[in-house]
Amino acid sequence: MRAWRYRFVAGLMFLGLSVIKTTCALAAETESSQADWDNLKKLAVGQRVQVVLNDAKSYGGQFQSASDEGLVLRTGERDQTFERDKVQRVSAKSKGHRGRNALIGMGAGRLPV
Repeated sequence: MRAWRYRFVAGLMFLGLSVIKTTCALAAETESSQADWDNLKKLAVGQRVQVVLNDAKSYGGQFQSASDEGLVLRTGERDQTFERDKVQRVSAKSKGHRGRNALIGMGAGRLPV
């Protein structure tokens, strides 16, 4: 009888710790999500971005603005607003280094062996 009681108490402790761990992880994820969304406000107006929604549709265009409710993207001739809770990912294209990398490759090809 005593072993049953020990297992029961150990099980309850494990369950309690699991709930606490899950709650802490969710709280940290929410804070991280807010910090990630705040990074959108650092983008320059007119910068090329791609927005992927929760339903896997993607839209490309020029960044216009971001607020706590959503973001505005110029796609073609019109502005399109995306609600924050529907946005899965936003990717910004930065300047490439194709020319620099080609010069490095040409220089490395001419090195004596």
